[in-house]
Amino acid sequence: MVGNHYGVEVKTIRYDAGYGSVLLGDGNNNFNALPPTQNDLYVPIDSRSVNFIQIRNEKALLITNNSESLSLFVTKVPNK
Repeated sequence: MVGNHYGVEVKTIRYDAGYGSVLLGDGNNNFNALPPTQNDLYVPIDSRSVNFIQIRNEKALLITNNSESLSLFVTKVPNK
């Protein structure tokens, strides 16, 4: 999960305390959060979309960020 929100009204401060989270699912709608010390995900900017893409033989997370460069993280999750 990613997402901060900078496009708020003038009297509201922007929502920028998030840096991303990793949830691991078991296929039965049960999820466990992976602690930040056990993953490399760090996206502390105004992000909107996360998609898996294939790069050679590995999966990667491609994250789109508003007014910023794309973020790319190669995952350690096996291909399914």
